[in-house]
Amino acid sequence: MYFGAFMFFDESFNLVTEPIRDTDGNPTNRLVLDTICFYTFTLMNLFNQFNCRLIDVDKEKSKKNINIFNNSLFRTPMFWVIILIEYFLTIEMVQAGGSELGSALLGTAPINQT
Repeated sequence: MYFGAFMFFDESFNLVTEPIRDTDGNPTNRLVLDTICFYTFTLMNLFNQFNCRLIDVDKEKSKKNINIFNNSLFRTPMFWVIILIEYFLTIEMVQAGGSELGSALLGTAPINQT
């Protein structure tokens, strides 16, 4: 969050004093940085769900079964449904930041690759 102003943008800005929107209502670099942090946090949460999927009380078995991508990954279709819903919902929330209404409702900004 603190170094994002230096890494992702040509001009640095102050996280405290930079407004989220300019006088025309367009998102500023601070809102774009907030959206990048939101998107990164959500993707980290999705990958953490893979790690937290296996809970084994038996410590001897857990030493042998530390691979989270074993065959039981494909035996739980509800897990995949939840992962896909969360992933596509996150994408839609970030894409909605491209419109004025979506940006105002969700507090996101459009992210481009430049």
